Amino acid sequence: MSNVKSLLTSLVVMFASVYAYAGAIPVVDLITDPDYSSFKLSPKSKLLAGQGFYENFHTIEIIQVGKEISNIAFKLHNNSNSKIENYLWLDDDTLLVDYVGQTGQELVLIIDVVTEPELNFHKRDLLFKGEILSVVKGSEEVIVKHLRYGSEDFDLYKLSLEDLASRSVPEEKKINHGEKARHFWLDSNNNVVMKATVNDENRSYYVSEDQDWIKFFELTGSDRFYPIQRLSDSKVAVLTNIERDKVELVEYDLLLQTFGETLFAHDRYDLEYASFWGDSDQLAFVTYYSQGRPVTRYFESYDSRLAKLLSKHFKGKTFHVLSEDESKKNFVVKVFNSDDPGYFYLVNPKRRVISRLAPSYSKLQAYDFSSTVGFSVTNSEGEDIEAFFTPPVDQKGAFPLLVVPHGGPIGVREFDTYDPDLQFYASRGYGVLRMNFSGSTGYGKDFMTSGVGQFGKKIEEDINTVVDYTLNKFQVDKSKVCIMGTSYGGYSALMSVVKYPQKYRCIVSAYGVSDIKLLFNQSNIHNSDEANEKIANIAGKEEELADHFHEISPVYHADKISVPVLFIVGNLDYVADLEHSYRMVYLLNRSGNSKVEYINYLRAKHGPENMASRINQLIITESFIRDALKHSFTNSELAKAELKQALLYLNARNVKERKNASTKRLKKMIGSQ
Repeated sequence: MSNVKSLLTSLVVMFASVYAYAGAIPVVDLITDPDYSSFKLSPKSKLLAGQGFYENFHTIEIIQVGKEISNIAFKLHNNSNSKIENYLWLDDDTLLVDYVGQTGQELVLIIDVVTEPELNFHKRDLLFKGEILSVVKGSEEVIVKHLRYGSEDFDLYKLSLEDLASRSVPEEKKINHGEKARHFWLDSNNNVVMKATVNDENRSYYVSEDQDWIKFFELTGSDRFYPIQRLSDSKVAVLTNIERDKVELVEYDLLLQTFGETLFAHDRYDLEYASFWGDSDQLAFVTYYSQGRPVTRYFESYDSRLAKLLSKHFKGKTFHVLSEDESKKNFVVKVFNSDDPGYFYLVNPKRRVISRLAPSYSKLQAYDFSSTVGFSVTNSEGEDIEAFFTPPVDQKGAFPLLVVPHGGPIGVREFDTYDPDLQFYASRGYGVLRMNFSGSTGYGKDFMTSGVGQFGKKIEEDINTVVDYTLNKFQVDKSKVCIMGTSYGGYSALMSVVKYPQKYRCIVSAYGVSDIKLLFNQSNIHNSDEANEKIANIAGKEEELADHFHEISPVYHADKISVPVLFIVGNLDYVADLEHSYRMVYLLNRSGNSKVEYINYLRAKHGPENMASRINQLIITESFIRDALKHSFTNSELAKAELKQALLYLNARNVKERKNASTKRLKKMIGSQ
């Protein structure tokens, strides 16, 4: 891989900036597989293994640390089934790769790495089928998960390389985890110390006691309970929001079966994860999202020293530790941000050395990106609504605004991290506004449940409050505001225009809902008690909504929508049935709205089916908005090329109605470029 050359030229703290091009970024450069997705250090930092994508192949590349030597050790042709699941170093000469081939079966392959006289490999296919979980320290044994044939149950094995070379292994190689485990927890000696079983109604948690399994907790409903570590014979550390609003790290008493001391809690945000030192009760770190950005709070450890170094030299950036050597002196870190797709570094915090490895996306190094601005707005009930505004990259004067409510709406949230879709619009001169309205997750149970049953009510009021603030705070052209969304976001786009018709000049509803009553009976699947209960937990109970279906369903207010509307649907969508959009289009046309477009992607479900479909959807959506808002960006050559690309995709039997309004509009726009 050409961009691997000179990867490990050591740069202490400072390095040259990359020339950035400010302008419309080609969509095919944004929506693509990364050159590298991860790196892992060998135990003694002799070698690096990098997972990536090169010339339509998934790859594992070996790099000799400190030398400009690298080679692709393993590659797997990209198709709908193939993927690399995991890869682990057994020692400085042996790498184990776990992948899924064309048959769909999980396979394991071993690579013996030879560095003298030059970097080379001896590959050896293994016969044992399984998923690599971890390496047993101080040995060449691995922990492997093997699914039982025709079942969701699995067996755990502790296997040597010789075992992996065999189709069958002795029963004594199995690690006891009882029956029907879906999740399990290992200690540092690779003993299963906790497990969880799952059925249709609940999840049960067990601890291991003298070869027996003792149930200590049963979880029903939507509350969170996730064991992190067994702290002692009688205590387990768990992440939970039971008996409290936020997800906190709490002690749980196995004997009394009660919650005890809170080990860590954030006053505003749910915790996402926590980790302890080895098998001890010493807390190493906790993670959560603050203002939409991932935060790792380290406690006094080598990680704390690493965090301080990176925070100082990558101010305002987010970093994620991917790998470390056995001495815990060298680390592979990914540094990224909302305006940075990410770069990988090799870091030695004791020596204060930061060495560049490679970018996630080499093509994107030439472009300039927009940095998202986070802020909070107080809603009518005094709650803080976090919002995220991404301005145009090359802002000159007033700009059009895209308002993008998220899907869900319950238990979903927006983040302030790198997003190629956002950068696609920002590079074309749009500002993009997102928000975590009532019902979003990450802020505690009370805030999340406050959005239940609030379709067309509190949620849309929150959105409107944030939009009003944005229109006054930023240099938005108020005559060029469009609202767009997917799933619930598609519903919200329609309903927001019904409630606030003077604010918006166009709508994009992708895989969206238009009739709330139809949610409860749109198919046999949705007629089941289980499905209706899930819908009720989000939209509200059917009997309680009966008197309000018309009020909160856009389909009954089509006469109030006169702006251009684009509907994007999946022909195989069983979440938002096609009937939602069919009805809406029919009633909009009947009410006199002639600016309605409808695209039915034949093989799509509740979202784009693949990368090509996603690219096409972005081009179609942006061209629709550009036409509706009378907006233009300066790169007319790129605009025409992408419009032609979208037209070819539509004409290649990827949509149900090839002769549709979008096709006509694309042809017209191509001619006018």
